[in-house]
Amino acid sequence: GIQGLNRSDFLVTLNEVKDWFEGSDNTSQRIYYLLQSIVTTVINEKFTRREIDERVLQCIRLIRNSEVSTIQLQQMADKVFLSPSRLSHLFKRETGLTFRQFVLHCKLIKSLQAMHSQQNLIEASLVGGFSDQPHFTKTFKKSFGITPSASKR
Repeated sequence: GIQGLNRSDFLVTLNEVKDWFEGSDNTSQRIYYLLQSIVTTVINEKFTRREIDERVLQCIRLIRNSEVSTIQLQQMADKVFLSPSRLSHLFKRETGLTFRQFVLHCKLIKSLQAMHSQQNLIEASLVGGFSDQPHFTKTFKKSFGITPSASKR
């Protein structure tokens, strides 16, 4: 269902997030507190920490550190000693995203970081592993709702 938020309660949480964002306290305890505060405010329940399957975490680390433009499910499954179908199911259950969605997200983030480190769109698209700049632009716009050049402004 749809739940209305008490604006005054949510403003307190929003100010806490703003203070964290502008500050330098990035400890895991601070972040956990903020997440708990957000969840408590939004759904009125205590947030419980849940451990993510180590094989999925290993895949996430490998994907994020990879320079390869085409990361295949089969390759990742082999590295974590699972079948592709089992890894796919486990990845979706643990992250809420499909394996392919996560890989695409990481590619976009790498390209975005390259763009904001003063690289042009063509260079940024190649850094992220996209075959060309128009494909990067189309994917970026579909994912974020704006063009890469507009995000740079």
